[in-house]
Amino acid sequence: MNRLHLLRHDEIIRAFSNGVVSREIPEIPLFPKIGTRLYMNNHQHRNNNHSKKRNIKADSRTKPSVERPTSPIPVLQVATVVFEKNRATIDMKIKQTESDSNPENDTNDKDDDIVYPIGVKDHRPYKIVAQYRRMLGKSTDFIAEPLCIGENETETAVLGLSSFAEKHGCDLMFTDEDHRFDNSMYRAACGTADLGIIHLLATDAVQTATFCFVMDFDFNHEFQQSTEKVETFVMDFCQAIAKVISCDTNNVRIFSISKMEKEKQKSEVKFGVTSLETEKTEQLAEILKIHARSGFSDDKILARVLARDYDYTWKPALQTLKLHASDLAPEFNFDYRPNSTPNQLERGSHPYYLPRGWYRHALRVLHKYEKDPKWLDHSNTQGEWPVVYHGTKSWAVSSIAQQGLMTNAVKVDLMRPEAIQQMGVEADRPGLYVATHCEGGAVLYTEPFTVSPLPDKTESFRIVFQCRVKPEKFTVHESPVHEGHAWRYVDANSIRPYGILLKKED
Repeated sequence: MNRLHLLRHDEIIRAFSNGVVSREIPEIPLFPKIGTRLYMNNHQHRNNNHSKKRNIKADSRTKPSVERPTSPIPVLQVATVVFEKNRATIDMKIKQTESDSNPENDTNDKDDDIVYPIGVKDHRPYKIVAQYRRMLGKSTDFIAEPLCIGENETETAVLGLSSFAEKHGCDLMFTDEDHRFDNSMYRAACGTADLGIIHLLATDAVQTATFCFVMDFDFNHEFQQSTEKVETFVMDFCQAIAKVISCDTNNVRIFSISKMEKEKQKSEVKFGVTSLETEKTEQLAEILKIHARSGFSDDKILARVLARDYDYTWKPALQTLKLHASDLAPEFNFDYRPNSTPNQLERGSHPYYLPRGWYRHALRVLHKYEKDPKWLDHSNTQGEWPVVYHGTKSWAVSSIAQQGLMTNAVKVDLMRPEAIQQMGVEADRPGLYVATHCEGGAVLYTEPFTVSPLPDKTESFRIVFQCRVKPEKFTVHESPVHEGHAWRYVDANSIRPYGILLKKED
């Protein structure tokens, strides 16, 4: 280990543990040893086996920042490269499986098969539902088969999900790819949400630390409008950053590469580092800052980064909400609107306050997690998880998108001090909140969405997510709800949405 590495190592220790390091650091040798390989070109390892890209042996102790799922591991790749004047915008997404036809990309080509009702000017809801109908093999003739609007209508729930995704800066994507929800957390770090972690999208909980590195090359000369050259650079750059900070390659994404106007022969690379835990992401970002301050002389790709004191900003990481036809389980839908609906039952040895007046569109969660579905039982027996509710926007933790910086958002985690008193230091992390009641609880943190099925008709609805939660490791609070309690969790895996509740606005 050379002198620069030891100095960096000492700085990291001081930054995260306030430790005092005392050691003898060897002098820097005048010349490198002839024949020493400071860098092994990533192209030697490139092949069609994407899993090998992630096994970069930077250190035998290296661990990914996100626990890997037991089902197939998603692979992040370059989806599109759009060239503009002196700039390339890169969209990185999870690689589609062979069974995934990705209808989103074909939407514009297929819109001409839609038959709209006479007089309708707002075509957007019809285009959204048309994608869903195509996925099911149904007609997109909305005169012969009108748009289905109502609390108990699946198409209304789909429109609600689209509105929800849009408000959080995401696109709703209809896909043929089916997957288990045990890899939902891992996919979220790659920018893709599914219904298994929709509560994280609701609170903008997954954040990216965004950097802008200055690199020593001319954009136009380097890439020459070649998509292949950009893709090669992107994958090599992401692997190199991941190696430096000891994280999974999928936790690094490039957003754009552009020529600098003020500095000749220089370019800017805008990229982000993401993990599912804010504190882990911040730690990775701080480690990268320390390395960048003195430069990356021992890496072929990063050696072109100008050594500077780079800062980073925060932005929501999730870009896409994926919906598969099998994600919904209509056979388990439930109507809580009849007057005969009881007020309270029990689940998991905790009170279950039924969402009277709402209609549940069930999610297909059976066997999408572990094989044993005991957590989803309704007999109030051991191993069963209690029922709670989650809104569609942030509540105790203000939206980071509105606050700008993560530090500002963390400061308004209102119940954090009280949670620490109840649980101790384990609760001293950003919290996720659920409510024991739908009315007077989660519904306070929703926003209505409107649908105009006809020119002279507009209807509004609200969405609440019905969830099961692990019956341990949570703290109980009387605020910020008006009825019942708020439960605060620090482990996102302890919350599992299993239903979408719909209610029409009066």
